[in-house]
Amino acid sequence: MKKPKIAIYGFTGCSGCQLEILDLEEALLDIFNMVEIVNFEMVGIKKKPLPRVDVSFVEGSISKEEDIKKLREIREKSRIVIAMGACACFGGVQGIRNFMDSKEAARAAYGIDDCPRGSTEKISGIDEYVKVDYYLPGCPIDRKEFLQLVKKIVLGRGLKPQTYPLCVDCKRKGIVCLLDRGILCLGPIVRAGCDALCPSLNRGCEGCRGMVVDANLMEQIEIMKKMKFSREDIIRKLRIFAANQFKEVEKYL
Repeated sequence: MKKPKIAIYGFTGCSGCQLEILDLEEALLDIFNMVEIVNFEMVGIKKKPLPRVDVSFVEGSISKEEDIKKLREIREKSRIVIAMGACACFGGVQGIRNFMDSKEAARAAYGIDDCPRGSTEKISGIDEYVKVDYYLPGCPIDRKEFLQLVKKIVLGRGLKPQTYPLCVDCKRKGIVCLLDRGILCLGPIVRAGCDALCPSLNRGCEGCRGMVVDANLMEQIEIMKKMKFSREDIIRKLRIFAANQFKEVEKYL
């Protein structure tokens, strides 16, 4: 059977999702046996012009005008495009810039009064500019989820995202609700799939997998108000990883 051709690209971000792939270690050898990786710049596999592939995994948000052109070329040359990580899915931590004064953001990030020349007006996930076939969220991604996804691609199976909140995973693992223990957790409104990693360590979910479909944001905010969080703290907490998904949060406050 002919191996599917896969490419891995990175835009603005910390490259942590690509590192998660490398951290698969021995399992990475299984991937090489299943697919042909034709572009993975982090490990020195780089082709010009960009190759035509079956699947492109794209990490990072779009923050520069030149990124848009490359992203559109990736889309044109890929049968399937997968947004990999919170940055590619929602804009990531750097998406907070969209809700700050531009000069304030530039001073905080670069120590100057303006963003570098060629910066986009706003930080966004890749679906702002191209069609995305599947989202693999997280900060960073779950390497096991990545491996499972590659196997599904090889077998030609459908790519079905989790459509339920993190709370389901907590119930399944027998984790006592952190909110009931007075610990802030965004689990009720955040998409599952991480195996409740943070709650397993007695840490509240901070939303790196983005909002679940039909999330009850108003109720989550009411919970935070009862926990004595200020208006500013509520906005700040909700916008850590997926700021662009919470752009209308003020209307609930």
